[in-house]
Amino acid sequence: MIPARTVSVVTPVYNEADTLERFYQRTRGALERCGLQGFELVFVDDGSTDATPRLIERFAAADPAVKSLTLSRNFGHHPAVFAGLAFASGEAVIILDADLQDPPELIPELLAAHWDGCELVFARRTDSQDAVVLKALKYAFRWLMRKISAIDFPHHVGVYSVMSRSLKELLLSMPERERYLVAMQLYLGFRVGFVDYARDRRQGGASKQDWGRLVRLGMNSLFAYSSLPLRCSMFAGFLCLLATVAALAYILYAKLVLKIAITGWASVMTAILGMGAIQLLSLWVIGEYVDRIFENTKGRPYFIVWKQAGRPGIDSARRTTAVRS
Repeated sequence: MIPARTVSVVTPVYNEADTLERFYQRTRGALERCGLQGFELVFVDDGSTDATPRLIERFAAADPAVKSLTLSRNFGHHPAVFAGLAFASGEAVIILDADLQDPPELIPELLAAHWDGCELVFARRTDSQDAVVLKALKYAFRWLMRKISAIDFPHHVGVYSVMSRSLKELLLSMPERERYLVAMQLYLGFRVGFVDYARDRRQGGASKQDWGRLVRLGMNSLFAYSSLPLRCSMFAGFLCLLATVAALAYILYAKLVLKIAITGWASVMTAILGMGAIQLLSLWVIGEYVDRIFENTKGRPYFIVWKQAGRPGIDSARRTTAVRS
């Protein structure tokens, strides 16, 4: 039995009108079955252009447990999550997307594992609906991050998780702008638990995670949690130096011992192009780090809240009823 405590569910939404009604009903039902002292559903509208804002307004008007934040424009998934975290006030905070690929019915198990002593509990996928190529790339990315960073990246986890309020406050105190939520959660340490589940297919709408967003997220994680790319430039320089010394030794040997003149422009052009490529790649790596320094020093807000419905805090004495379609 889950202790009678308060829980916040943070849900970033962007054009999720096709699934939002079902998501609300299923999530609220799962929370009601937990026997909690109080709960809140914090929807963060990340600049939706469909009927999503009207649906959230209807939920909030009929259900005091529903709170909503409307961002001034589409800032992206992670800024929307952090906006919701800043508003959430529960003793435990759950992050859950609204596309229903991650079942809300798993909430009682996640909370049970959390109250059992894990500051952070991830929902771990035993089966994914991703394409084979995407699965392989995600696995390779997690494997690489485990090797090059000081963080033990688990496979098959995403943002679907529950954390304590103290861990949430530590997350909000981290000032960096290029954020990868899973890496930040794991970086903090503490005891981590997992609850396995089979991921469903998207119940409606289209995925917002295109290849461009995934590549940017991967690059942000790579440059934010490891200095290995900079060291790779150093290693490339040493290899080029060794190759240059070896080539010079061969040229001198051929000229002085074998009496052979080294002719031809192909080898010269190959060396020039190879060195140029290494220099440009090294400049690109340095530029990526400089760009992140530049973004952080500007001090611009990570997100801007335009409208808010519902007041912070969970009124445990107030009885609420779900909106029925």
